[in-house]
Amino acid sequence: MLLSVALVSAALPSAVFAEDLTEGTAAAGDETLSPEERARRVESLASSGADAYRSGDFEGAIRAFKEGYRLEPVPNLLYNIAKSYEKLEKYADAVDYYQRFVVAPEVDSSARQAALDRIESLREIAQLKSQQNESDAKGETGAPDKTTPVKPTEDEPSNVAAYATLGGSVALLGGGLALGYLASGEADTARDGATYEIRSDAQGSAKTYALIADGMFVAAAAAAGIGVYLLLSDSDSDTKAKADASAASRTVISPWVTTRSAGLGMSLDF
Repeated sequence: MLLSVALVSAALPSAVFAEDLTEGTAAAGDETLSPEERARRVESLASSGADAYRSGDFEGAIRAFKEGYRLEPVPNLLYNIAKSYEKLEKYADAVDYYQRFVVAPEVDSSARQAALDRIESLREIAQLKSQQNESDAKGETGAPDKTTPVKPTEDEPSNVAAYATLGGSVALLGGGLALGYLASGEADTARDGATYEIRSDAQGSAKTYALIADGMFVAAAAAAGIGVYLLLSDSDSDTKAKADASAASRTVISPWVTTRSAGLGMSLDF
């Protein structure tokens, strides 16, 4: 029996799915076919598969080619099945059938080499598609690319400590002015009081207010100096600014009052 089944052309179009090939199992009635009838049936199925392939019905082409191979294991049908799977972009199935074609007996050497070339190409395509899918998945989830280093965010210089110290100096100055005003009022009472007791009490209060006001003026001047220093240091160096801010945060201002005097103390920890 001479059976000829052509390889489908690689230049034909693309698309979908197919059932597994069942070899060596004849459908009901196939065992009664004569060799000539079986050959005609296989050629008819091969022709139908080629027509389906040309029209873009790759699923139908696979069914026809597999049915023909079930009736007669012609190697060229394996090649045609592989080409149909390739058009459906089912590269794993295509590679499987190309491999079966390559090891089949009585395969022309040029056709065998063409199948080997397709196997290599399809494996490369499958690998590229896998890498592309992984890249797309990373993009959708927002995951950072491990190969791209993330530049660390640099801390910006901060003038908070400088402004806070200058604000404190303004508050101390305001407090000193207020106490100075009270001291002035008490001094007037000490001079014009109706009785000696009133004048004496007013004189003591005036001295206390005056001493505290003087201390606050001194503290305000010191705080203003520190604030200006920190402000200038921040513009020079971020590291120096942090050190100066730390020193400013350890500035302690504390008032003191005794029976004869009062004042405002300030300690700096450098």
